[in-house]
Order: sequence, then structure tokens, then C-alpha cells
Amino acid sequence: MWKKFLYLFGIPFVLFGVVGEARAACDQTLSTGANIASAVSSAAAGSTICLNSGSYGTISLSGINKSSDVTIMSTSGKTATIAFNFGNLNHIKFQNLTITRMENGGGSSNTSIVNNVFTGQLKLVGIGSNVLVDGNTFDGISVGPNDSEGRVQLYDVAGLTLSNNHFGSAGESDGIQAGGHGGMIGPGNVFVGIIQGTYGRHVDSIQLYGEVNGYSIVGNYFSDDTIYLGVYDGGANLVVKNNIFDKDHQGGSTLQLGGINGMLFEHNTFNRTSGGAGTKFANTPNTNWIVQNNIFNAASWTAGGDQPGCGTNCIMRYNLKSNGGSSDPVGTNNITANAIFTGTGSIAAWTNWKLAIGSPGKDAGNDGFDMGVLYYGPGSVTPDTTPPTAPTNLAANVTLGAQVDLTWTASVDAVGVALYQVE
Repeated sequence: MWKKFLYLFGIPFVLFGVVGEARAACDQTLSTGANIASAVSSAAAGSTICLNSGSYGTISLSGINKSSDVTIMSTSGKTATIAFNFGNLNHIKFQNLTITRMENGGGSSNTSIVNNVFTGQLKLVGIGSNVLVDGNTFDGISVGPNDSEGRVQLYDVAGLTLSNNHFGSAGESDGIQAGGHGGMIGPGNVFVGIIQGTYGRHVDSIQLYGEVNGYSIVGNYFSDDTIYLGVYDGGANLVVKNNIFDKDHQGGSTLQLGGINGMLFEHNTFNRTSGGAGTKFANTPNTNWIVQNNIFNAASWTAGGDQPGCGTNCIMRYNLKSNGGSSDPVGTNNITANAIFTGTGSIAAWTNWKLAIGSPGKDAGNDGFDMGVLYYGPGSVTPDTTPPTAPTNLAANVTLGAQVDLTWTASVDAVGVALYQVE
């Protein structure tokens, strides 16, 4: 028999918020020529340093440890223009600035970089824990001739969350180039108009460079780019989930995934674009993938390269594919039909990518939720698809007070209600 139980604290959800433009009062206000490093070093924990309009050059901050955030921000708008070199910071926030370049030398924790306009590269290497990059714009940036290729350049950033940022417009640079051990890219990032064109350097939305490990790419929106995600050198333990891959710019394979050992690829929506999986002979083949609960709408998943496909120990199941061709996902429990969305796809209306009531794939994933994305933009909620732990050591008194041991199996139904089966 089946019993439904609602958790006392409600259905479990993960809520992704957006850092707003609310401004703290200025505890001190500085102008160009001031010693900003000294001001930050001596500032009281929790205070705000405001910068008047102007160009402040390059400021170096190192070894500053606070118990709560010291905020550096423009007095109004984002009219203070500045570059930073920093390292070994604790509880420093950079907010509402125009940043011409920013580089971390390692070791910083509890650092926030929010609501800024970047005109040059952000480089984060070897950070500590709880580093947030949220609500910034990285539009129209061509990195310098001696820079690595990313507008955001990452290496060994397991403590990073990079969310709600905008990457767009022309520029000779990847949106993000990431290596080493990774953190969270998403949710809420938008990549639009990242186009290779005639540039000599790579121009991908996201490139995972070298033997990467542990990156999660979750809840992002890609549209009208040349390459959405390129993994050319191999990697391990990757998560690609809840992303929208909309119409590509030039056709071809906008996801190029090779040499990956261990990847969860689920609840993504492809629309008028394609993904490709395969590896060169010289590289380690793909292995240990789970590809499930995705939508391929007028799109395909192509096995190519010298060692095509997702290799050994690859599970492909519960995918909705509209054209049913040989290049679509094989596997079990697939649905061949056209998805019906609630609206026309639009970056301005992320919720248009919800499946309409009655659409193929509605509540049809192997977790009881919709196939395709379950995240619909900043401020939306994403259901937790992990079944709760079943109760243990339970017993019931039945006829004449005799005790009977019960075995329970846990799952989650389509609306997130804990469901237990008594055996």
C-alpha cells in the first residue's frame, strides 16, 4: 500500500535569489587619489566605503581579514572605474563599480563581486570558500594579448558560485574558460551572441580547459552562440543540468564533449541546436555518463569523433526527442514527440520554456518531474528531485497488540510530496 506524507517544513525546494541594487549608507567617501588600500584595511567590519566618480587606476589589496563584509562601491551608479589585484581577503565585497580588470592571487574567502560592469578580464585562481560572483555584466570584452581566453578565467575554484551574470556582444574571448577543480557555474547566467566569427582565439560560451574536475554547470541560458560548451581535453565528475540551449548561431555541434569520466547530464532543454559526444584517438574515451530527462526539440545528440558517443557505462534514458532520427539519444524509456512549451522561447521570459499541460514529457521524467529544465530564471525555484530518507525502525501495533516490523521504500511524487511504500 502507498501512503503520502507531507514534511512538516513543507515540500523541499532550493531557492535561487538575485542580488539586488539596494545600497548601504556610506561610512566614508573617497575620491581619486585617495589611499583605498589603507582605507579598506582600517575600515570597521560591516562598513561601506563609497568612491566618487572617476578613474582610480589599479588598487592592490592583500591580507585583509574582516569578521563581516566591508563593501567598496560607487557613490552613485557604477561611475567609479577601477582595477584590482587581490589575495588572501576575507569578507570584502566589490559592488556597483566599473572594473577594468580584476585578478585574484589565491586564498580569498567570503568574497563577493556583485552588480559590477566589467570591461576587462576577471581572473580567479585558487580561491577559498564562499566566493560569489553575481549580477555582473561581461559584454563586448576582448581580453588582452597576454591574457588567457576567458572574460572570466577560473582555475581551482571549488568554493565559487558564479550566478546571474550576463555574457554577450562581440569580443575575442570565451565567456568563461575554466580549469582545475571547479565550483558552480549558475544558476541564472545568460550567454548570448558569443560568436567565433573571424577571431583567431577561441570564442566559446564556456570552455573547460585541461583535465577539469568537479564543475557544475546548472541553470544557465545559451542563445545565438557558436559553441555553448566545449570540453576538448577531458574531465571528470561534471554536472550539466537545467540549462537551456536555444538556437545556435551558425549551425553544427554547439556542445562538444570529449574525454569525460563521470558526468550527470539531465533536465536540459535543447531547441534548434545540437550536442556532440566523442573523443580523439589520442585521448581517454568518455565513460560513466548518465543522460536523462532532457528535451531535444528540433535538435539532435550526435556521436562523433574517433571514439564516438558517451563510451562505456553510459546510461541514456527518459529523453524527449522530436524528430526520432538516428542521431537522437538511444537508450530506454525515450519519448518521440514534439514538446509543447507554454510560450515562445525568449531570454526575457525564461518561464516560456515550461512544458504546457498535456505536452509530451510532462511529469514523465524518471523522477516524476517534467522532462527538460526545471529552473526558469532568477527568482524561480527548482524542486529537489532527491527522494527523502525513508523512516527507519518503525513498527505498527495490529491485531491484539502484536508488533509487526515494517519496511519502507522512499520516493518523491510529481509535486514533491514524500511517498513511502510499506512492504
